[in-house]
Formats: sequence, structure tokens, C-alpha cells
Amino acid sequence: KGRIAYHLYQTEAGRERYRNTLHGLLKELWNEDELLAECDRIEALIEPHLNREQSRFSRSLRGTREFIRERREDLMDETGEAMPSWTKPPKAPPVIAEIGNVKAKFSGEWIEESPREQTNLGKATLQLTLNDKPVELTDVGVHGAWAGGGFGRSKKPTIRFSGRRKSDGKSVSVDISIPEDKFKPADAIESGGVFKEGRGFSFGPLGMQFINGKAKLTKASLEEGDQFKGEFEGTILKLIGMGR
Repeated sequence: KGRIAYHLYQTEAGRERYRNTLHGLLKELWNEDELLAECDRIEALIEPHLNREQSRFSRSLRGTREFIRERREDLMDETGEAMPSWTKPPKAPPVIAEIGNVKAKFSGEWIEESPREQTNLGKATLQLTLNDKPVELTDVGVHGAWAGGGFGRSKKPTIRFSGRRKSDGKSVSVDISIPEDKFKPADAIESGGVFKEGRGFSFGPLGMQFINGKAKLTKASLEEGDQFKGEFEGTILKLIGMGR
């Protein structure tokens, strides 16, 4: 987000180099006549093929032409004598932070059509910690189903935990996805998924966070009605700083 450029700009030499480079680009490359001629060429090619819903094309192109005509003068007004100050530092870059932990023991049934957030299915103990504080849950259930997919991705076998937060009754879900070829009895299976509080899809503080950890399966099957059994332990992660 421009942190290096910001720090270089704070030095006199950095500002002068920026100024010389900018003026050089304006002199060598910013040819208003050529750019405006290119706008005319594009307009002549495209305009005969526009439909009624694309009537804004001409208005947008007028804005582009105004930008081309005025940009050199605007920049020279600001940088002709000296460079303007840049006082506002850039935003900190987004980071992926560990915000909690999840530990589970489970046994449940594979259900081809997932009932989503239905609780009290199967048998599960689910221990959650968020921001160093334990989260008490009620009505915890578990089942297996195909989930995920979309955006060109294939669905994966997923162990779905659903429950309610004891403090306010809000729904809580944990989805642990396991590669299809790994969904069989084994230790330390690399697994990932999502943790969600409340309903809907969100990256906000009460929205969806990500899970990374390892599963142990002592029983596993992808056939309707078959049982699976195992344990999982992992961390809850969240992207912090996006959109700041």
C-alpha cells in the first residue's frame, strides 16, 4: 500500500526524483493529440454497436477526454515549483491473526443432503476459545456431508458441527473439510475449514473466520447413513486490516 514510496517521499532527494520522473513522463509520453485521436478511433469502432442500455458510453468518453486535456495542467500546478507534502501515512497491511482454538471429539452419520445448522445430531464435544476466553456452547451436534464448492471449486467431505452460544443463544458452526482421498481412518490429517457465529456470510467480527488444524479419524465412510468417528484440533484465524 505504498509504504516504501511514502518513506522515500519524506526525503528531499526522494521528492525531487519523483518530480523529475513525473515531468519526464509528461514530456515524453503524455501526448494529448495522440491520446485524443485514440479516443476518437475507439468511439468510431464501438458506438455503432452499442445498445440502449449502454448509452453512458459517450458520457464516459467525454470524461476521459476532459481528463486527457486537463491532466498536464493540473499536475504542473501542483508540482511545477515544488512537490506537495504527503503527511498521511499509508494504512498498515492486512495480516492473518490467530484469534482462537478449537478442539473436538465426534461421532456422527454421513448425510448426503446436509441439514446445515440443525443441532443435536450425532455425538460431539466442542471446545472453543476466542480471544483467550472460552466459549460455552449448548445443543452441539455433528454430521458429515459434501460442502464447500462454488467459484470453480469442487465440494469436499466436511464434518459439520452446529450449536448455540450459551451467553446469547446465537448459532455457532464449525466446518472441517478433509480431502476426499484422505477421508479414511488415519492420524494427523491436514484439514481446514470455517468458523461462523450467527447467520449469513460475513468477514466482520461476528462473521466467518478460518480454521486450520489436524484431524484424526478412527472410522470414516462417504456412504449415506454410514458412521464416522474421530477428533480434531486446530486454530481459528482471521484476516485483520482488510478495507482499513
